Amino acid sequence: MSEHGKDALEWARELHGEGGAGIAALSGYRADLARSANACQRILAEYRKVQPDDELVDLLWTAAVVNYMRPFQRDARQDLPPDFVDSLSPENQAVHADIAAVRNKHVAHSENSMETIIAICMLADPGKEPRAVKGIGAMSMRRGFGPEDAVRLLNLTAESQALLTEVTRRFTAHIREQVDARPIDELYAEQPISRQWVESGGSPATKRKKMRLDSDPIRLA
Repeated sequence: MSEHGKDALEWARELHGEGGAGIAALSGYRADLARSANACQRILAEYRKVQPDDELVDLLWTAAVVNYMRPFQRDARQDLPPDFVDSLSPENQAVHADIAAVRNKHVAHSENSMETIIAICMLADPGKEPRAVKGIGAMSMRRGFGPEDAVRLLNLTAESQALLTEVTRRFTAHIREQVDARPIDELYAEQPISRQWVESGGSPATKRKKMRLDSDPIRLA
């Protein structure tokens, strides 16, 4: 971390409570969607090559799907508004449902309706050689994904990012009102964010006073 960054931490105060959790969650969701969009763009760049790297494309597609779906999975972060997906265009609602199925059936499980591996025995072509068993092996059959899928997901991600930006703007304004209502001397009196905590990823929450902010759940309006 640069000296400028370390100096800035002296004037940063951590927000706790539902409001603080919402601000943090929205930031994480924006990062998730940005990573998904970046993976889609790299897929399209790979397909523009004379010989695309199919293995790289497969890895990027998995990254794009997983990162897109992260904001919609129930975890420790605050949930997006329940009507978030309903606010997307009908076309992108359909794409969202398709991507959710890919994530939940194809990516998250080794056996699913989009990927099947069967055991086979290979027989000699009787038109070219005597009938015989040539070997035992397996055949993988899986749903294929092409550049058109990356374009659809990229368009979906773009609309989701725009919607998330508006949600973030409104929610941040709501939390800002609470912070502005606090006496400025109280804010300065609180301990700054620990440099050691930021650099190591630990939490000092039990070691210092919490700036609690309550709020309604994240919402669209």
